[in-house]
Amino acid sequence: MSYDLLFLADPEQSVPDRDLFREQFARRAFYTVQNDQAIYENPDTGVYFLFDVVTERLEDEPPSWLSFTLNFYRPHYFALEALPELEAVVRRTSGVVLDPQDPDPAPRPFVADRFLRNWNHGNQQAYRIMPDQEREQRLQTNHLAYPTRLLEAIWRWNLNRQQHQTEVGENVFVPRISFITVGGRARSTAVWTDAIPTHLPEVDAVLIYRDQLRKKNWFRGGEPDLALAPWSDLASLLQEYAREAGPFPFRKLSYTRPPDRVVDYLRSLPILDPKPTFVSMDSVLNADLLTEREP
Repeated sequence: MSYDLLFLADPEQSVPDRDLFREQFARRAFYTVQNDQAIYENPDTGVYFLFDVVTERLEDEPPSWLSFTLNFYRPHYFALEALPELEAVVRRTSGVVLDPQDPDPAPRPFVADRFLRNWNHGNQQAYRIMPDQEREQRLQTNHLAYPTRLLEAIWRWNLNRQQHQTEVGENVFVPRISFITVGGRARSTAVWTDAIPTHLPEVDAVLIYRDQLRKKNWFRGGEPDLALAPWSDLASLLQEYAREAGPFPFRKLSYTRPPDRVVDYLRSLPILDPKPTFVSMDSVLNADLLTEREP
């Protein structure tokens, strides 16, 4: 199931404007342009969607030159990230669109609120037709489901991560927030390597990558290992460091040499075995939507 939007063509234009298409998407971040298709994939947020040049025009629809496709059954922030990309297309064209999902699917100028309303409605319907057994499993175990408020905060952190990294420079690391499953439950996480200076987000549990700090034994040799530190334990350990509130709360761990007590704690953590399973961002759904039922 997907949401589809058509950008209408100039009535006097008999063929798609492929030069405009390539120019529009080749210069923007996260696109791969192949022939008549532009695929958007953001590795930090996990958001993806695509634009296609319309090569076959249907007789019962106004002539269009470009289509946009965004899958349903996704976290709500997929539409939020797609919005500025749609608006960028609108600025280069007439901006008249046809939305087949709209209750009144007539050609009209693109309006952001209308797009978000129509996509969210379709996405909500996709959640509602989920089989009851799968729904209950997700809700009872919190497996691959997460509150909407926190999903959006994580998305905003990841969306701004590269800019954040540029601002702080190369001596402080800004990690991406991702998801792992622990005990069958989805948990937000970020990787912290060897206690290096980091702007560390307050995730559910931090994955500690230990190379210099690894536990050495005869069996593992010199291989790095992983440990897992719940934020509830780290909060007291890191309380002296400045805390920033948004878009996702984080601690500014800036120092020339990590404090001994931090190093000792990280070294004391048991090796994580088996290793955690990372899950794709698009598979962690809005828990709020999963609880909604047909009115």
